[in-house]
Amino acid sequence: MTEPRPSRYWPSCLAGFISWPCALWFTGCSCLFFLIAADVRYHGSIARWDQQFTTYLHSLETHKILFFSWVTEFGTGGAQKLLWALTLPLAFSKCWYQVPGLFLAVFLGGDINSKMQHFFGRHRPTFDDLPLLTHPGFPSGHTANACLFFGYAALILWVEFGSTKLFKASVAVISSAVILSVAASRAALLVHYTSDVIGSLLWCTAWIIVCYSVNRAALQASAQRMNIWLKGGCNST
Repeated sequence: MTEPRPSRYWPSCLAGFISWPCALWFTGCSCLFFLIAADVRYHGSIARWDQQFTTYLHSLETHKILFFSWVTEFGTGGAQKLLWALTLPLAFSKCWYQVPGLFLAVFLGGDINSKMQHFFGRHRPTFDDLPLLTHPGFPSGHTANACLFFGYAALILWVEFGSTKLFKASVAVISSAVILSVAASRAALLVHYTSDVIGSLLWCTAWIIVCYSVNRAALQASAQRMNIWLKGGCNST
């Protein structure tokens, strides 16, 4: 597993837990999410712009484009259950220690997203020619599912199997394309406002960083304790 590079500007107590670039990403995504969330909660300027933009998308009839109806399925639970088969080889490989972080990111992250939807209670876009959706919309659930699963899976591939720059670039491009396509489809299908999907992308990115850092810190702590135990056993003999 790749260790964070030390920096004289970064506290040594955090070096084993999270690297400073990840900390910057986490801080930036978290701050932007809270700004959008506060605006949504108190019906600020972003919320008003959302309504205008969604009305514009409705005039373009983006909800009738078949591509968006197809790609949005990558954010559903049914499609991801099939993709969970990809974790089986991971669980029985040398990268088994990444499985807890993946489960933590996807399952707990999905539950947190659902709780936030009920907390903010934001209504969905409404149009006379479209079905009325009553489930709260902020942050977008489909976008969260896609971002958490494909984002964390891409992170594992990047860290564990990214031996070449071409492979890393391919993983980054493919995973980003899937995640952004699902996010765009939710707005294009007029089932979410734009800030719903942007907010989901921001908080899920921050959550992935937390889950990966916690999983890595737990692994390092376990390895250190194992080394101490082994040394103690050798010394006693």
